Amino acid sequence: DRALDNLRPSADASNPKKVFWIGFTIIFFCWLPIFLAYYPGLFAYDVSTQIGEVVSGGLTNRNPLTHTLFLGGFYLLGGALGSHTAGIAMAVLAQMLIMAAIFARLLCHLAILRAPRVLRWLSLLLFALLPVHSVMAVSCTKDTLFCGLMLLFVMRLHQLSRDPGLLRNKRWFALTLGIVALICLLRNNAFFGIALCIPLGFLIVPRGSRIRLVALVLGALTVYFGCDLAVKALVNASGISSTELVSVPSQQMSRVYALRHE
Repeated sequence: DRALDNLRPSADASNPKKVFWIGFTIIFFCWLPIFLAYYPGLFAYDVSTQIGEVVSGGLTNRNPLTHTLFLGGFYLLGGALGSHTAGIAMAVLAQMLIMAAIFARLLCHLAILRAPRVLRWLSLLLFALLPVHSVMAVSCTKDTLFCGLMLLFVMRLHQLSRDPGLLRNKRWFALTLGIVALICLLRNNAFFGIALCIPLGFLIVPRGSRIRLVALVLGALTVYFGCDLAVKALVNASGISSTELVSVPSQQMSRVYALRHE
């Protein structure tokens, strides 16, 4: 009977702050051994190129400038303190803190929904112990923070589906707008997918809230384009945001060509 009780939602909602801090602490400390094993962090994909641009001063927009400057800022800080390696380690630790907080926020979301305790504990163990989460948390690739923000965005879409009135909440509206803008800043081609949220949103919000939904998406894209142009001008970066849009399809076509002619 006790096992069955654990599968049922609690009669009283859990304390969200308590759920958040417990989840955050467990996840972060479970990731620390992976961080120490791969100290100062994993370099994959375009990280070497991004650090190279920072060192040479020839910044481009081939990779998202926001992420390049994030890594580069910590790299240069470490150099100023006497160790570039320590700078990268600080960037990875900052990323681990952010990702642990995002996963803890999801646990908090499940608690607010009064999800079964078994589901919440299994989710916590999944985030803390599944290797893909810990390894990506210590990887310097732009994909980690991008996916974390996308998870936050999906949570907020779920909130919106349950309570369309959130679009009238100024704090919720502004925070969601900021999250969407950051998503675009961390992936040069993300704004295409975000734009598709308008027709998707029409399916989950009533007619009276659709104008506010459109305002949210268009506002986020406006902030993104404005910040992208401003940062690009500030650091005198070359290249255009659409470069990344065709990079993956080009690689796929090249791979298919190579396979057909082996």
